[in-house]
Amino acid sequence: MQRYYYLIITVGTCLFLLLGWQSYSNIEKQLRFALFETFNTTLSLTQQGVQSWVNENQHTVNTLAVADEVISLTEQLLAIKRTPESLKISALQSQIRKIIQPTLASHKLSGFFLISLDDINLASTRDENIGLVNLLSKQPNFLNKLKSGETVVTLPQVSDVLLENQEGKTMSNYPTMFMGTPVRDKNNKIIALLTLRIDPASNFIPLFQRGRLGETGETYAFNRQGVLISSSRFDDQLRNLGLLDKNQSSILNVTLPEFSLETSSIGDQGEKSSLTRMVQSALKGQSSSALLPYIDYRGIEVVGAWAWVEKLNLGIATTQDTDEALGPLNTARKIFIIFCSITIFGFFFALTLSELSRRKLLTEIKARQFAEKELHKLSIAVEQSPSSVMITDLEGIIEYVNPKFTEVSGFSRLETIGKNARILQDHGCSSDNYLDMWKQLRSGKSWIGELINQRKDGKEYIELIKMAPLVDQQGVTTNYIGVTEDITERKKNERETEYSKLMLESVLNTVGEAIITANKDGYIIMANQATADIWKHNIDDLIGMNLCELMPEKYREAHRNGMKRYLLSGQGKVLNRRIELEGLLATGEIFPMEILISDTRFGEERMFTAALRDITERKATERKMRRMQKMDAIGELSGGLAHDFNNLLGIIIGNLDLMSRKLEAGSKLLEQLETTQNAALRGADLTRRLLNFARHSALSSSIVNVNSVLANIQKMIAKSLTSKISLKTIFSDDLWMVKLDPGDLEDAIVNLSINARDAMPNGGELIFETRNIVVDNNVSQQKANLTPGEYVEVAVSDTGTGMSKEVSEYIFDPFFSTKEKNKGTGLGLTMVYGFVQRSKGQIYVSSKVSIGTTFKIYFPRSFSTSAAKLPLPEEISMIQTGTETILIVDDEKELAAVAQEMLRELGYTTICAYSAEEALKIIEEDRTIDLVFSDVVMQGAIGGFELAVAVANRYPNLKVLLTSGFTGQVESFDKYAQWEKNIITKPYRRDQLAKRIRATLDGSN
Repeated sequence: MQRYYYLIITVGTCLFLLLGWQSYSNIEKQLRFALFETFNTTLSLTQQGVQSWVNENQHTVNTLAVADEVISLTEQLLAIKRTPESLKISALQSQIRKIIQPTLASHKLSGFFLISLDDINLASTRDENIGLVNLLSKQPNFLNKLKSGETVVTLPQVSDVLLENQEGKTMSNYPTMFMGTPVRDKNNKIIALLTLRIDPASNFIPLFQRGRLGETGETYAFNRQGVLISSSRFDDQLRNLGLLDKNQSSILNVTLPEFSLETSSIGDQGEKSSLTRMVQSALKGQSSSALLPYIDYRGIEVVGAWAWVEKLNLGIATTQDTDEALGPLNTARKIFIIFCSITIFGFFFALTLSELSRRKLLTEIKARQFAEKELHKLSIAVEQSPSSVMITDLEGIIEYVNPKFTEVSGFSRLETIGKNARILQDHGCSSDNYLDMWKQLRSGKSWIGELINQRKDGKEYIELIKMAPLVDQQGVTTNYIGVTEDITERKKNERETEYSKLMLESVLNTVGEAIITANKDGYIIMANQATADIWKHNIDDLIGMNLCELMPEKYREAHRNGMKRYLLSGQGKVLNRRIELEGLLATGEIFPMEILISDTRFGEERMFTAALRDITERKATERKMRRMQKMDAIGELSGGLAHDFNNLLGIIIGNLDLMSRKLEAGSKLLEQLETTQNAALRGADLTRRLLNFARHSALSSSIVNVNSVLANIQKMIAKSLTSKISLKTIFSDDLWMVKLDPGDLEDAIVNLSINARDAMPNGGELIFETRNIVVDNNVSQQKANLTPGEYVEVAVSDTGTGMSKEVSEYIFDPFFSTKEKNKGTGLGLTMVYGFVQRSKGQIYVSSKVSIGTTFKIYFPRSFSTSAAKLPLPEEISMIQTGTETILIVDDEKELAAVAQEMLRELGYTTICAYSAEEALKIIEEDRTIDLVFSDVVMQGAIGGFELAVAVANRYPNLKVLLTSGFTGQVESFDKYAQWEKNIITKPYRRDQLAKRIRATLDGSN
């Protein structure tokens, strides 16, 4: 019985062990299958994540490449000369950076290149790359794909330039990636290539870090050379193994070798034999998994799965250390051993325990598979996308949104799932774009455009949206997916940039001064309209010109040296202060200008801005002021001389008058006296002219007809000309009257005629012309200082040698002469100019060398109807006498004696005083005085004018008559202007004195 029992027990135990073994085998198969599924699922999800990331980057670069602003700026850059200097200074650089920079920042990208089809950098994040051959030309396969129209994302590679890592440190051989696409014009023709630089550390590597299983699991990628193109989880181990340097990262620095199982120490390995079995299999295009341990590149036993992704041209592997991966199998094996041991003591207990263990393991497997399905549904790439993602059904009902969508819109997932996408629509905006979008989607086409949507809080925002239908394996549309980007800030910045640009243009074009901005090399990058107007250039022609082209040759070398010195030392002699230079017009003419230069820095760029103004008119005004100052100085000198000379002439002429009346008519002595007297009178006329020139004589102006004055001197002038010169007159009928001194006019015409004669040594024609002219605003603007109004124009023209423009600018200056030495004083035209100014007129000269010269004088019209009449002979021949008492006041005793003798002969009682102070005392003591006859300029504290004022204030009934050879004080002081008509000019004749004394006493003067 016991035998049977043992047999039964033995058989039962064997059967039980057999059943246990079979149960263990099933459990092991299920665990291995679950592990297999885990590896393959992780591998698949990682592959999908990488593919999704690649697609997203392709979408990003495509979105930029099709933007109208990018296409427009690319076309403009292609139109610029492809040199570093021309491209760097272009304002287009900052504009295209402003457009691309937000995308770089939002997608954590490192930079960009805009490359011409001949591989020249048109634009870049860095200025030093612009205008150079792009280094990607060393990878012709990548650029050729772009040129053929493909959108490409490269694998990680060693950078050809220094780059910053995530800590901001500049490193050589730093890993980088590129994505690129062609830029097409409106005709879909490829015109350039746009590439964006990707930092694998922040974009690519994280895709593989999410696929790590447990504590020792690792998911990585490698290229066709078996080089690791993602970072290893075990960099420290690799450094200890000597596969990496101290500060070296594993990406692009580790080739995946195969280690022998025969030794336990990698240090004993010697040379690494070949690539790992997994890498070799993947490079053959095989995808597989291995639950049997193999040695990985660290010399550790691992299990895992791998695949070669031909579309991405990379291999992906996911592994886990054998100890951790097969831990559940080891546990099951231990349980089976324990189970077998316990089976000896309790078959049924062991069987029950085994079944419970099996069920527990199956439950864990199902839970793990469920979690993996959930992970697959919520795509990692979509969840972490920097763009908003929304999936709807065919009616627009939202089924899925990612976190970025909720962040941008303000709606939570609960508030959006199950709702129509119209919850985002801004009902105040046009619905045309929405209708067009749904029309395209329902026809099976994608739609790209901008929409104004509304956040949950009611605020509007602008989105760049790409909507596309999702189709199943049968090609039936099941859903719609939308990928959007919030471009509100970008649009705002574009508007602000455009507004600022328009505002700056408006301000610059309103400023009257020329404004020029140039780079450190002197090339103009900005100029306003005033610059074009002054230099007579087109604005487009100015941009790109060098500043040296706007200045005469003599300044260019000094300008270049000054720029070099300032850029090297920071010291500049002309910065921030106004200086005067000369400019060179487009016509070749040189003009004076005033310039103020300032220095501006924009990052590493250095710019110079200059404000310039044409000072041609100011220089002319300054020359005129200097001319007036010279004339005033000469006038003061000549006035003083004339005063003393007139005193002397007064004594001479007065005594000659007195002597001539004491001699018998017809006597020889009387003839000699008359000859002497005529010479003295000519001297008096000379002093009159000096005083007229100096503006120190009272103007004897009258209303005259210029035609009559010219007719009177026509014969005299004709006689003064040579036989080779003909005189021609063109007088206008009904010429308007003018107010001037006819004698001064005669002198001016004679002066101009003599100059014309000297300018025609070989003969020619002298022409006098008169006409009436009305000056309007247009003519006034052409002729400086000539205000609008009615004028009489007097023109004196000759056909002589003429003058250059430089000479004609100085002809009215005192002592300026074009004649040979000792043949001209240089005062003739100066006296003409002074006469015209005194007559409130203007004079202009127009002259051309070898053609001739024309002087045009403009006198303001007088509205008096008739010219003044000259006094009749009988009116001035009668000597007027009197018996009144006259006080003579003069500090020149000889002059006082002459006046006293003349007045006594006329019947007057006279008293002499030799100062104003003495005169006041006499008047106070002698109230019988009827008239005070006083010199104006006298020594002492009180002059003639002051004496006249004192007498008028104290003795209103006492008459005053003044005399002087220098009456400039009347013009200098308005308070003495009332005495202007009460002055008789020295030297005077007895008849003149008699008439003025009588007129003053009778109150008619």
